[in-house]
Amino acid sequence: MIVYIDIIFLVNVAIDGALLWATARTRKLDYRLWRMALSSAIGGLYVVLLFFPGLSFLYTFGVKLLLSLLMLLTAFGFGGCSIFCAMWVLFML
Repeated sequence: MIVYIDIIFLVNVAIDGALLWATARTRKLDYRLWRMALSSAIGGLYVVLLFFPGLSFLYTFGVKLLLSLLMLLTAFGFGGCSIFCAMWVLFML
């Protein structure tokens, strides 16, 4: 079976971008497009790295949790613990 990594990357970037945009709109957050694009690219890179057998630790829950936190920090910054936790919960839904 042929797997096109570039297509998987772009589809994942689009989905991550949509999720981040929905999180920002729902929480009425100010956002910068370049930060959301960078955050989406981080998520896309993660999916590409999942295809390498030597990086099987990326499948663990802890890595996925840290990645989602990194994506939110990249897109929106910290802004306080309660705000960040609310953003994280909304992003994970």
